[in-house]
Amino acid sequence: STFAEAAVNLHLTQPALSSAIKKMEEQLGGKLFQRNTRNVSLTPEGEVLFPNALRLLHDWDNTFSDIQNLFAMAKGQLTICAMPSFAESHLPNILSVFHQQIPNVNLRIVD
Repeated sequence: STFAEAAVNLHLTQPALSSAIKKMEEQLGGKLFQRNTRNVSLTPEGEVLFPNALRLLHDWDNTFSDIQNLFAMAKGQLTICAMPSFAESHLPNILSVFHQQIPNVNLRIVD
């Protein structure tokens, strides 16, 4: 693989990717990639970093998705099915608190 190929996959220019890698290597204090005129490979330190970097990317994707879902839940409609006895006795207080916390969600109760 080459930085040019990686840059295409990341939707970056090759100089932007090279610059970002150089900055990261400077911050870490050593090289993460072995480079020659034909390809690029990970150094032993890069091999150690790689699974952690994958985990961080996975965590970021999950976090991003979770936050998007929270925003999506802040608007819309929620339908609740409840037994009439529960709907009359407990549900009004629960729904009042819910509506105070999330006012942009329309509630529909069915039995």
